[in-house]
Amino acid sequence: MSHQDSLLTWAALSVCLLGTSGTLQASEPSDWCAVDAMGFEVVTDLPADELNELLRDLIRFEQFAQPYLPGTATQAQVPMNMLIFSSHQSFQRYFGARRFAGFMQPSLTTSTLVIAPHRGDRALQETARHEYAHYLLRNRMDVSLPVWFDEGLASLLSNIEVEGDSVTIGTLPLQRMQSLFAKNNTWPLDVKQVLNADDLTEWSPNRTGQFYAYAW
Repeated sequence: MSHQDSLLTWAALSVCLLGTSGTLQASEPSDWCAVDAMGFEVVTDLPADELNELLRDLIRFEQFAQPYLPGTATQAQVPMNMLIFSSHQSFQRYFGARRFAGFMQPSLTTSTLVIAPHRGDRALQETARHEYAHYLLRNRMDVSLPVWFDEGLASLLSNIEVEGDSVTIGTLPLQRMQSLFAKNNTWPLDVKQVLNADDLTEWSPNRTGQFYAYAW
């Protein structure tokens, strides 16, 4: 049994209490628990209040993202399991991932979304939004998305800024954009490479970072 399998089996033994809203009311002390929320099965080691806050953000994020999603929405969303790590170290220990903090594994039956904070345990919210955007895009009809559009739109949407009743979408990270053309960029990408990319698994961290910035 792999680390991932043992983790999910153990997590399934502890079920947190749910309210009618689908958010956590209380839970017994446990490192991991499984809950039903947003119509998905969520397995996590986050404290109840932090998980509630994250799920509320994703519900609100989906409303903001809808006008920017191409194609037509499917009549029924593909079922999904969510695995949420409270620390990047735990995520890295189970998946051996150093270059990313989450992924979305699509499927015709049940998709899987795995998220963790960035390195240094920063910005779990941004990772969750980014991967959830991929899930929302997989629930659209009449579109075939190239990698650059898929990743670029997920990056753009995941950085929505909410302040009170004001929502800002589309702000570019100036420093990241400037880095594409920095003099010390020894292996710069060009637009053609970005548009033609279909698999980033063998790319170096530097080139992958450039790809995400260009796609954004």
